[in-house]
Amino acid sequence: MGNSQSEQSQEVESTSQISLSPPVGYRVLGVQSQSPASYTDLVAHFDFIVAANNVPLQTLDTTFIEIIRASDEKPLTLTIYNTKNHTLREVVIVPTRNWPGEGMLGATIRFDSFQDCDDQVIRVTDIEANSPADIAGLKPISDFILGTLEKVITTFALPSLSMVTLTYRYSRMLILCFLN
Repeated sequence: MGNSQSEQSQEVESTSQISLSPPVGYRVLGVQSQSPASYTDLVAHFDFIVAANNVPLQTLDTTFIEIIRASDEKPLTLTIYNTKNHTLREVVIVPTRNWPGEGMLGATIRFDSFQDCDDQVIRVTDIEANSPADIAGLKPISDFILGTLEKVITTFALPSLSMVTLTYRYSRMLILCFLN
């Protein structure tokens, strides 16, 4: 409630011995502005929440939701595994309903596997002039498409990439997440 931004969350060194087997957790797909999660350094697509208050989150059930609800307006320690640099860290966040958006964390998450995460990107190799990719500022060779807010790209999803092109041709908006 009257917490300042610096009190909302802070990153600390991980001291927990959380197992990364099985290689699963809640993938952070996005962080909403002015949310409790926005005061942390959660990294969309690369961060997985693997434990909450030292409780491993290895199955898709109500455990994480129950822990969040029990931590309303109280500090909650999340153990984060980053697939880009293969490190564990702890982030302290204060779940609350007292912010302008939805949810208590303000993060879009999905239970997912981080096994073979390096295969879950597509390198941008060419950009057509005046195309949606050009207008969005994508750069060939240095940019990677990670997915959308709802879906992470996997090697199994490559056939659906033609659907991305079709979506643009029919003047519908598609929000892609990318890494430069």
